[in-house]
Amino acid sequence: MTIQTMQVLNAMLDDADGRHYGFDLARRAKLKPSALYPILKRLEEAKYATSDWEEQAPEDLGRPRRRYYRLTPNGVDFAEAALAEHVESLNRAPTSPRRKPIPNPAPGWA
Repeated sequence: MTIQTMQVLNAMLDDADGRHYGFDLARRAKLKPSALYPILKRLEEAKYATSDWEEQAPEDLGRPRRRYYRLTPNGVDFAEAALAEHVESLNRAPTSPRRKPIPNPAPGWA
């Protein structure tokens, strides 16, 4: 899973039962819409999210209608597990050092 997908899931989990529209999600996940919408599409295809259009007419709203996205119950479980696994992986200590330790200087070295 990409970092960007985790950012979107994290933003949606802030209000797991809420409806989220694209511009707000992009802002909260700190992503450009061009990166956000393919992620939302994949989440919908995997049945982790659903979407629907705002019911009011654009003329009544004074702006274009928004498409709202919502996590499904399976999506909430998936998001919580994926984010927990990611945090756990960050907390694990590496099994081997990445760099060789600096050797002690020879006796008498000043």
